Amino acid sequence: MKKTKELTIWDKLYFEEVDLKPEVQGNASNRATFNYKIIERLGTAFGVIFWIYVVTQVFVLDADGLLKTVLPKFSTPFVEYKFFIFLLITTLFLVVIKKYYLVYFYILFFPLIVIFWKIPNIVYKFKSWLLFLGVIEVISSFFQEFKYKIVMVTITLFGFLLVTAFNSKLIISFASLVLALVLLISIIRTIYSSFRTPIFLKFQSEIIKKFIRSDFAQKLIYIDKKIKTSKYKRLTKEQSTTVLTNVQTGVLFHRIIYFWAYQLEKYRASKVSFILSGFSYIWLYLKLVVFLSFINYGVYRIAPSEFVIGSKSFIYFVNYSLNSLFLNETSLMLASGNISLIVRITSGIIGYLLIAVLFLNFIYVAKQSKDDQELTNAIRDIKEQGRELEKQMKNEYSVTTEEAVRKLQAFKTGLLSLILLISSKLPDGYISQSDQ
Repeated sequence: MKKTKELTIWDKLYFEEVDLKPEVQGNASNRATFNYKIIERLGTAFGVIFWIYVVTQVFVLDADGLLKTVLPKFSTPFVEYKFFIFLLITTLFLVVIKKYYLVYFYILFFPLIVIFWKIPNIVYKFKSWLLFLGVIEVISSFFQEFKYKIVMVTITLFGFLLVTAFNSKLIISFASLVLALVLLISIIRTIYSSFRTPIFLKFQSEIIKKFIRSDFAQKLIYIDKKIKTSKYKRLTKEQSTTVLTNVQTGVLFHRIIYFWAYQLEKYRASKVSFILSGFSYIWLYLKLVVFLSFINYGVYRIAPSEFVIGSKSFIYFVNYSLNSLFLNETSLMLASGNISLIVRITSGIIGYLLIAVLFLNFIYVAKQSKDDQELTNAIRDIKEQGRELEKQMKNEYSVTTEEAVRKLQAFKTGLLSLILLISSKLPDGYISQSDQ
């Protein structure tokens, strides 16, 4: 008796070309004609001005006093009556601009808009995956140990407040010592972080593994059991659409995994690590100037005789602290006491030490980017996730990913163009070589 060949899921598919592209509803001419570029331009202009003013006023110096000094005398009323000018601008927005309130939301959340919209948009325009990975590394490092950072920022701000707003020498001394301790911790953590593999890069394989094994991803990849075990020789159009959606989603995940591993290999061989390492030290240098300015100001408030200074303006302490990092003299302010000299000498040692550490870090990063075993293991593990997904799909779809792509081409599925685009970004034989 002749044995009947068992039908596979591919034999049961509805043969009419399945259109998985979403229908475009409505006409472009029916879209709202409101020009949001007005909101963006006004929000950006006023956002930059507003946040520079806030940061300067709160953390640096008296911005109002500085504006009165720098600007011509006729502009003094504008500074003094800025609240009424603000009301006038609000009224003009209300009369001239539709949805004027969006401008204020844009200004209020401007720092977040810069981080989560403007910077990613710039990265997208450059169309560089290396730059994209670098930005993700910076953002992930910002949110790493976020609770600790919030605590340290809170302690720092209270330290600044105690140094400037209280007259008790005991309180000022305590605040200055706390700021010095926070600065020391920040220096140690920055140096330590610059000599280790970024956590974001090390744990990417774990992130991918958790996603692929999540219920959400599995539902997108696995074919419904009722469809798979159907006794009918032909699936309906709707069932065929569901199957092809599962297949193309699985193939897309497979291609993205290998694409990501390939980009990490390029990232490891690139100079992005140099740039990010340099930025971390630039940021530390700026923190040094700010912290030392408040510490020196605290020393001055405890014992004014420690300095010879021409003015009590805080900008003099910023200038002095900036020069003290390299033991440079400034005629505007001189250390004349034991405590101020100790702070100055310590500042100079830290300044030159950081230059030496930065130089060593660049040498280390150059070697690490090629020989970093942790990053090598992460890339290897990501490829292993791709191989496991390949086996999983072969069991589920009865074909390899390459065969699945060829079958999807026959049905002209919606995600096929994206799958082919990602595949074209990989070197020839990259997947097959990685599977060996």
